[in-house]
Amino acid sequence: MIPTQIIYAYTISGKVKTATGADLPGIIVTLSGPSSKAVTTNSNGNYSFSGFSNGSYTVAPSKFDYLFTPEIRNVTVNGSNVTGRNFTESVPDLTGTWNLSCEGYNIYNGYSTASLSMIITNQTGGTFTGSINIPAPDNPAMTGVINGNQITINLSDQAIIMGTFSPSQNTMQLAFASHNHDDNFSTWRCTGKK
Repeated sequence: MIPTQIIYAYTISGKVKTATGADLPGIIVTLSGPSSKAVTTNSNGNYSFSGFSNGSYTVAPSKFDYLFTPEIRNVTVNGSNVTGRNFTESVPDLTGTWNLSCEGYNIYNGYSTASLSMIITNQTGGTFTGSINIPAPDNPAMTGVINGNQITINLSDQAIIMGTFSPSQNTMQLAFASHNHDDNFSTWRCTGKK
């Protein structure tokens, strides 16, 4: 008679919340270990992995430009389901002056570099307000206003362009395009820290 092999199928579950305690849907949660799987939190911020045997696993949430506390959780399955492996969004303090190094391409002047100074004066969760001063070959005194994660940049000839920035781990990455009334078009990418 062939002995029967019993495989226990257990569940690992938890919840992901914002820094203010609200449910956080749409977060990818990855399980690694003897088996691997990825799921997305539902509308209530819940995630669940099912069908796993005893063993040691690692659970980690991820989403572009989101930080979480803790970054990972070590989970041991030993004869029962594991619940309550929760994570909380962690919002770094981004207020202050950012000194960014920029590189760009201008259709008339070719490749060029510039320094950019951006000041974030207020922060509520992932919403930021502040001001920005952007030297550029087609306008040496562009200024802009940060609202949320969007930057509206006003040129002296009243042209308006939009840019976005992505804060993560206290490192700023900014990309935007600009032009003036002579169609002097340029594109910029900036990186830096406070």
